[in-house]
Amino acid sequence: MLDASTGPAEEPSEAWTDRPLDELIDHIIATHHTFLRSELPRLSRHFKRVERAHGDEATWVSEARRVFTDLRDELVDHMRKEEEIVFPLIRTATDETDATHLSGPMQEMIAEHDEAGEALQTLRDLSNDYTAPEWACPTFRALIDGLRDLETDMHRHVHKENHILFPRARALLN
Repeated sequence: MLDASTGPAEEPSEAWTDRPLDELIDHIIATHHTFLRSELPRLSRHFKRVERAHGDEATWVSEARRVFTDLRDELVDHMRKEEEIVFPLIRTATDETDATHLSGPMQEMIAEHDEAGEALQTLRDLSNDYTAPEWACPTFRALIDGLRDLETDMHRHVHKENHILFPRARALLN
């Protein structure tokens, strides 16, 4: 389980390639979506405080906050689409399902994953590889640590969807 206060925990190596798709979907929601729903608002609060207190010394924080805010809003919408559209389609897919009903939404999710990856790279670049200034206060350090944890979790999350869930769902349609 991921704990936002200590960062994403290492997951046991589970053979998601062999587990039922329903279990993988439930795991993604319970682990990664739950993490995002708690971590994104916390990071938003940290960004506001850090920008207000240290925006003059760390001028990159304002741009990073804008990138993060866009990413946060996109992730919230992305999770809604997955939970309301894509995951239910996968749960009910059979070899008789019209492939276009599932392929289109999955391709859209993959494109959005790529966009999120670009935003995370921008945050990494702006923050000098998630390095807090020596003079950083505890909130600034928590922000930097949280951004690093967000990136780590997003990589795990996207890997499970792009490389395990979606290919297995496509295989049902063949």
